[in-house]
Amino acid sequence: MPHRIQGFNDDEVVDFAKLTFDYPLHVRFIELMPIGESHKLDLGQLVTAMEVKHKIEQERVLIPHMTVPGGGPAKYYALPGAKGTIGFISTMSNPMEIFFHLYIENVHV
Repeated sequence: MPHRIQGFNDDEVVDFAKLTFDYPLHVRFIELMPIGESHKLDLGQLVTAMEVKHKIEQERVLIPHMTVPGGGPAKYYALPGAKGTIGFISTMSNPMEIFFHLYIENVHV
């Protein structure tokens, strides 16, 4: 799962997304979380999942896609005609979304 860091790898986002067109890959973008040594990073470099999604949408159309088995709490999209999917995990900008997913995933009927 690639992390996008402002001013470091901004130019790679669309290239990762394009890989899903030709290959059955499930690319997931996860927001960098300040844990371990990464707490020393400048949070001004944090790029939200929505910013990454908008970056891709500037060049390509994304269509909502059903979840990928074993794909965790990502929200999935696909490029039209793609063999794979693109997922976004918003751990920092929308942490309740992650908790909700984990709750639903663990509810037993």
